[in-house]
Formats: sequence, C-alpha cells, structure tokens
Amino acid sequence: MTCPNCGKEMYKGFCMHCGYMANGNYIKMDGGSTTTDLKTILGKEYFDIEDGKLSFSTLIFGPLYFCYRTYFYLGLILGILDLFSFVLVGYINNNYLSSYNIPLLIVLIVYFLLDRAFWLLVNNHIYLGLLKMKITSINKKYGMERDSYINGVRVKSISKMFIGIIVYVALGVFLYLNFFK
Repeated sequence: MTCPNCGKEMYKGFCMHCGYMANGNYIKMDGGSTTTDLKTILGKEYFDIEDGKLSFSTLIFGPLYFCYRTYFYLGLILGILDLFSFVLVGYINNNYLSSYNIPLLIVLIVYFLLDRAFWLLVNNHIYLGLLKMKITSINKKYGMERDSYINGVRVKSISKMFIGIIVYVALGVFLYLNFFK
C-alpha cells in the first residue's frame, strides 16, 4: 500500500517517511532522530535488521554482506581476513593437529559453520553502527537540508557484491593452490 500523502510505501498501515497512518491520523516524527533516519533509509528492512533477524545472505556471504550494503572496502578487507583465517586454521590443522588424524575438509567445514555463525551475530550490529555514523556526519555537514541526503543514501549494491564475490573466490582459489596442494 502506498501512502496517499507522500507516495512512499507504507508498512503495516503506517508511512515511515511522513508519519501518516491508515486511519487518517499523523504521528509526529522527530526529523532529527537517528532512528527515524534509519527507518527512512532502510524502509521495511529496518525492523528485520533492528530485531537481528537472521538473513540468508549473511549466512552465505559472511563478511561480503558489507559489499552488498555499499561498504565495499570494508567487506573486501573483512573477506580477505576471513580467507586468511581459513588458511591459518588449515595450517594449524596440518602442522600441529596432524597427530589427531582429523581430515582437513572436516576441520574447514566446522570452521566455516562457526565462522558464518559469527557473521550472523555481528553483521547487523556493525551495519547499523556504520549507518548511524553516516547519518551523524550527514546531520553535521548538511544541517537542515539533510533530508534530501538521507533519502539519497543507497543501502544495496548488487554490482559491488558480485565484484566482492569474484575477488573473494579468486583469492580463495589462489590461497588454496598455494597452501593446500
């Protein structure tokens, strides 16, 4: 349902942009609050992210989730560190735990599951913190004209996500060939 007042998409009978409710009343929204700005930027996704709802994309992509959320360099750096942690786990297994005869594949699968569980827990919190810092800087820089900048904040980038995946996979293959063959 679209809001008859501003034309934005309504969520559960409420417009998060202008405060219009389906019963015709308005809710006074504090234009300067970070939460209101987060709701404007994220739209319907705000409630899922704020509640810490587990997302399939976070489970699969781990640190590359930040590439999707337009924090490309952060996602790439965290992805590279994530790959190096896999190499470190493989190195430790091959050199220090070899007496236990645990296959490397089993160790890497268990580590992958633990790694993705970690990213499931922290990605949304880190992302909201980054958005709050971005909103604070926009408020300081633009003052009263900040609404147009807040509305213009992009929250998703499929192309950057694909670039991140390509770099991640290429580096992963390179590390695998150099350290595990």
